[in-house]
Amino acid sequence: MLERKKPLQRRTGLSQGSKGLKRSGFKKAGFAKTHSRDSSEPEAPPADALKIAAERRLWPLLRDQEIRGLRFQLRQLAGPYLVDFLCPDAKLLLEVTPAQDSTDDLERRQALRLLGYRILSLDAQSILDNPQGALASISDSFTLRAISRNC
Repeated sequence: MLERKKPLQRRTGLSQGSKGLKRSGFKKAGFAKTHSRDSSEPEAPPADALKIAAERRLWPLLRDQEIRGLRFQLRQLAGPYLVDFLCPDAKLLLEVTPAQDSTDDLERRQALRLLGYRILSLDAQSILDNPQGALASISDSFTLRAISRNC
């Protein structure tokens, strides 16, 4: 049986304005951080926020609508990689990309292609601007070979 060498000590002094409350990550109600901006032009959203917003905009459209009889899955594993959208019957991956790709993405895409997947990259901003156009480009990406594989 394990014994404690020191007796348990109660933390004291955890009133609303004390250091303990700040360390715990809680904030007092009604106090929010405000940022002052020097420039009058709005900031562009970070690439991750743009990508997440585009995925959230595209997923209800893919989930509710079968494209040529094929269904998509959200956030699935394709080999060792986690992909944004996967159509397993057609072995098609949809990747929502921010403005620029890194070299890691290029290596990842090559590995996925070696596993037999086709990859369709969609720009996050174009999905947000025209989601129906993104659906049309997804529908156009299916070939007869991919559809016949489903039968």
